[in-house]
Amino acid sequence: HGLLGSDDAKVRRVAKLEGVLCGSTGYLLARLIIEGALTREQARSRLDALISSGWYCDVDTYARLLRQLGW
Repeated sequence: HGLLGSDDAKVRRVAKLEGVLCGSTGYLLARLIIEGALTREQARSRLDALISSGWYCDVDTYARLLRQLGW
């Protein structure tokens, strides 16, 4: 089974219509923690690296993402 990762609302809406499982950045990172592929610390590091590389994330969204990751 595949999983589409996207923070774009239009992409997620089309994925839902097509029956494709889709999750946001926070969902994907949290799922990787649950599956044991990443530790919480690694997930936070990846999130911070995304932001450092130019991915836009406002303060409220960042706080919500950290909560999703268990911080």
